[in-house]
Amino acid sequence: MAQEILHDLCGVPISPHTLSRVESNDFNTRPSEDFTPDTVITVGPPQEPRHGIIIEVQQNRVESKRMQLARYAASMWLQIRRPVHVMVFTSDDKTAGYYATPVQTDLPGYTFTAHSIGPATVPIITDPAEAAAHIELAMFSVRAHGQTHPKTISAFVEALKTFPEEKVTAYANSCWNISPIAIRPTLEFLMDDTLEFPLSAKIIADARPRIEAEVRPRIEAEVRQRTEAEAIFTVLAKRGVPVDDAARERILGCTDLERLHHWLDESVTATSVGEVFGDVPSS
Repeated sequence: MAQEILHDLCGVPISPHTLSRVESNDFNTRPSEDFTPDTVITVGPPQEPRHGIIIEVQQNRVESKRMQLARYAASMWLQIRRPVHVMVFTSDDKTAGYYATPVQTDLPGYTFTAHSIGPATVPIITDPAEAAAHIELAMFSVRAHGQTHPKTISAFVEALKTFPEEKVTAYANSCWNISPIAIRPTLEFLMDDTLEFPLSAKIIADARPRIEAEVRPRIEAEVRQRTEAEAIFTVLAKRGVPVDDAARERILGCTDLERLHHWLDESVTATSVGEVFGDVPSS
């Protein structure tokens, strides 16, 4: 999808059909620094990628973000040593123009320019045949123009009828997820006989019973552990017994409910936290 947008809308000499993969988006240079773009894609063989693509969705104009986009591109280039293209999708053309402005960096000779894509960049596709031939573009046409040109939605839905079921599911789900909330009911209505929307929500709903069955016991155990630990702290505090950081961490880190309950019993009479643990004899 990203390759076709770059090729058809941005004029980048990149094949829309070359194998691509979504990669890790972690460009952090140190643990405290937020340095993760929305989506990172490499195009070409895994060991010898030909292009890097970074995708960002921006709703607002933020100056610091423009510089961060330049850093994203530089970081990915250092990793793959191949051309890197940053695509910024915006909901309005003014914001698109803002992010399309070249960024002069402090690195001599490095001026960064993003491929910024707003509604004016995306064609209005209302012909089902054209939508089928360029289904990825048709999805973005729905996203960009569905509210003002509802025929883009019907063209996309008609185009899906020419694809195998597994691709219909993938394309429909992608279109629903990237579309504004106001467009989604129309998509749902037109595809009522084909798919149940939202697909991602349906997947989650179907998996919820299994997830809850697996997670609930762990959550309940953690709550009981925390309750026992807090009870120990409360009793010791009421009795004026000091608890240092090491002891606090030991109590909070204990996952054995029987041991925690034993410590709680000991805290009623102990004169030191060592007596609670049994490290020193009771006085």
